Parts: sequence; structure tokens; C-alpha cells
Amino acid sequence: MGKDSGIPLQSLQVDGGMTANQLLMQLQTDLLGISVVRPSMPETTALGAAMAAGAAEGVGVWSLDSKDLSNITTDTFNPCIREKERDARFIRWKLAVQRSMHWETAEDVVEIQPCPLSTVPGGIFIISSLAMFMLSEIIPHR
Repeated sequence: MGKDSGIPLQSLQVDGGMTANQLLMQLQTDLLGISVVRPSMPETTALGAAMAAGAAEGVGVWSLDSKDLSNITTDTFNPCIREKERDARFIRWKLAVQRSMHWETAEDVVEIQPCPLSTVPGGIFIISSLAMFMLSEIIPHR
């Protein structure tokens, strides 16, 4: 992501059900080499959508003013391995992927008809996540 955006990542903020898995969070921080920050409320995407809807013009059940918002508590996972070990693990992972190539045979292939609409929710999630990330870099932190 850092290479694609041109912005070096200082940390990765995560949310969702998988963030309850301590091992997964530590693996991510070890393999990325940056801190992984997990909020105490795991479904922050849903919370953000609810806050935006509640603050909409004419609804006004939620204030987005910073003085009205409570502080969010987080857990921060920091890398526990050195860069040399991280690089070695990445090389081993690439070798494992290479070895697993072409295991599938023509007899094993079952043709699956893709549903064109099945990619819409994922696309919306990725685009909205990227937009929130970019906004977080643009908006001054207080």
C-alpha cells in the first residue's frame, strides 16, 4: 500500500471480526514491520456508517463535532521479529506458493459461473476504506 500510494505507512489500522484473533494481529505486524492498531470496538466501519447517517442533514441524531466524540481506546501490536527474519519468511512463503502451482488437474476443474454483482460489496468496501485512509492523511490530527 505504501508503494502504491507513495505515502510510507507508519501503522495499519484494522477492524472487523478477525481482529479478535491476537495471533493474526501479531502475524500482521511482524510480517509488515509496522504497528497494527486495533480499536476496542471492532466494527468501526459499521460505526462510521451509522455516525454518518445519524449526522445527515435533517436527521441530526449524532454530532460529528470532535468535542462531542469520546476517545477511542485501542490495542497496538508492535513487530517482534527483525527485518532479516521477516525477509526470510517472505522468501519461504514465495517458495511455498511456487511449489503449490499447477497442482490442479483438468479433471479437478469445475466450471463456476461468476455472478457479476458478487464483486460490488467488496469493491464498495475497498473504495470506501481507501477514501477514509486518504482523508485521515489529509485532515489535520488534533
